[in-house]
Amino acid sequence: GKKREMGMHYENGFLRCVGPDDLEWNLAHNFGVTEVVKGKVTERTDKSSVFSSDIIRSATLESSSIGNAGVVTGTKRVIDVNSTRGTLLDVFYMSTTDVPDITEHLRTEYMKKK
Repeated sequence: GKKREMGMHYENGFLRCVGPDDLEWNLAHNFGVTEVVKGKVTERTDKSSVFSSDIIRSATLESSSIGNAGVVTGTKRVIDVNSTRGTLLDVFYMSTTDVPDITEHLRTEYMKKK
């Protein structure tokens, strides 16, 4: 049979509007970390910056390491909503014990189905 290749990073979650300008994004990652992201929608553009405030590690994990990248110590997300194109861009930044500076890790663009 054909060998199925697995990606290194998967996440599932829920984006919630918790106030007129407040967002909360609860995400579970496949490497044992749950990310609780909180932020505000900015009025000046379509862009919304969302910064994570909590990282929760699985109790069964000795560390929340990603391959050889060390233990996750911080995350940040920048969300860009383009209502004209019907897209949502999610840029995920992360720091680890091996890379202490917040660095872009993943860029995903979602498109609205017509």
